[in-house]
Amino acid sequence: MEIGTKLLKLRKSLGLNQEQFAEYAGISKSAVSQWENGATTPGLEQLLRLRENLSFSFDELLCDECKEPACLKLTTKKESGKILPFEKNVVNIPVFSAKGSMGLGEPQSGYETIAGDIKVSKEWVEENLKGITHIRNLAAMTGRGNSMSPTYKDGDILIVDTGVKTVDVDGVYVFTTNGNLFVKRIRKRLDGKLEVSSDNPIVKSYDICDEKDQLNILGLVRLAWNCNKI
Repeated sequence: MEIGTKLLKLRKSLGLNQEQFAEYAGISKSAVSQWENGATTPGLEQLLRLRENLSFSFDELLCDECKEPACLKLTTKKESGKILPFEKNVVNIPVFSAKGSMGLGEPQSGYETIAGDIKVSKEWVEENLKGITHIRNLAAMTGRGNSMSPTYKDGDILIVDTGVKTVDVDGVYVFTTNGNLFVKRIRKRLDGKLEVSSDNPIVKSYDICDEKDQLNILGLVRLAWNCNKI
């Protein structure tokens, strides 16, 4: 199910028309119509604003393959115009304002600035994020660029395990180098050097570097908005 269809279902479950839903998102009625028709997709800031105003769970929007935990269904209880969810076993994943570059790099500044949070259930984390270092180490950021396509696309929300600080397994990592923030695939070679590459065959690139001297590993990408697991 596309995210626009899910937002349409959410809006109707709350008994809101497009104009009312647009007010909660801080956008126009026509923009809501475009979301629901699949012409455009909402950005992370708009989704965070919706979640803040309506207090729904991101579990219901992440993907079709991920299981929806029963403990975070929407309720119909209202207070001051907001929908109140059942908060038991909720995990708040902070969303960093910085963008992870899947291209030429983004300025490192703002990486530790939290723009909001994503609420999911503990059961959802245990089911879909097996092998993480700890729940408290989870963070989210938006990926920018096309060098990691088709694995990740521009605008995907990346769930990162920030407890991973070294490259011990092949995977997609968030790291900084020369003051820029990147999201790239990293493989450790037999000689101990790190091979940094993109997944997009059109712009395929390789760099060989030394982890200790050149890269600051910030975390390992565990899952993305499009739910391509690695």
